[in-house]
Amino acid sequence: MENQLRTYETICITKVDMPDDKFNTLVERSKNAVLNDGKGSWIYTDDLGKAKIAYPIEKDNRGKWTYFRYKSMPQGVDEIQRG
Repeated sequence: MENQLRTYETICITKVDMPDDKFNTLVERSKNAVLNDGKGSWIYTDDLGKAKIAYPIEKDNRGKWTYFRYKSMPQGVDEIQRG
């Protein structure tokens, strides 16, 4: 039973001014972690827009919010969190 895929949700907050190529690389790396390390499947990515964050990160008080939904084994989730 412990090798069973589970459905996970992750919210990723990135810099508002992050270049598109860097952002796309981040999403692809996350997808590869799920597919390869987690032996799972990517369900979808949803852009939630830009919004204020509670605590400034590097003096920036806004972030770009992105929602990931996927099926994975725990190894895939661990790899996404490491990235």
